Amino acid sequence: MSDRIVNKTSFEKEISLEEYLAKAVDIYGALFYSRKKRLTDTELEVYVTYIINCTKGYKTTSNEALAAFNKTMGMKRKGDIHTYLRKISGKRWLKGERRGYTLPDMFKEIPDEFDFNIILKKISEIDR
Repeated sequence: MSDRIVNKTSFEKEISLEEYLAKAVDIYGALFYSRKKRLTDTELEVYVTYIINCTKGYKTTSNEALAAFNKTMGMKRKGDIHTYLRKISGKRWLKGERRGYTLPDMFKEIPDEFDFNIILKKISEIDR
């Protein structure tokens, strides 16, 4: 029998699509990005809106995309979208391409659930 202590936590909560994606992005960022590369609150809002726009088939700066950014964040200029997407791309959350940006595979389609299995292991001084 192992002396290992394992804590398991499970929770469920129904939330809006925007909040759902923001939480998924936060968890993804905590696992795969340094603090310096994580998104600010405003960048997170832009990123989530961009994910939703992509799944709806909107072009980056189409009128539909601008309307979504305007509704979510009050953006009125298409140039503001590009400014934020460049910042986000600089942090490697988007892959900049000739005619737009590419999302990580995890966010290309919005599933009904995100299932994260996280294993954190404490390394003792003896293991080092």
